Amino acid sequence: MAKYPGQLAVIVLPVPLERACNPHLLAGLKDHPNACKFAELSLRVWRAHPEMFAEFHRSLFECREQPYEVAEAMAYSLVDPDKLDAVDDVWIKDLLQQNITDYASFVADTPVMPKLLIKDSLIVHGKTKDGETLETLLQKHLRISR
Repeated sequence: MAKYPGQLAVIVLPVPLERACNPHLLAGLKDHPNACKFAELSLRVWRAHPEMFAEFHRSLFECREQPYEVAEAMAYSLVDPDKLDAVDDVWIKDLLQQNITDYASFVADTPVMPKLLIKDSLIVHGKTKDGETLETLLQKHLRISR
């Protein structure tokens, strides 16, 4: 995004990979304990203080095995507790449900993650070989240039 200011947008769709809230997790895929609660907490952080979301999200993935209580304490240290508590739970539940529904259609062909939807119909399954490959793909399909 820094290389192509004003030409790209990235939309992250949090999808918990835990069967407790995501019934579309394919057989054989490992459940991620507390993923449902982590996704809800992440969305709460994003809604209360969007500028802190990237830092919070990164910390969750760097310490994947941390207890939920540690992640929650971190959220409260990054965001005003009153704002965090004021986030509408219905909005969070509705958004996660829509993301889970989208996930079901994205994994219909292959469970390989992550998924990158480019424009309306091109889906990249999994990581690209490197950053240059991703950049070439984006240039080609989005007609962006530096």
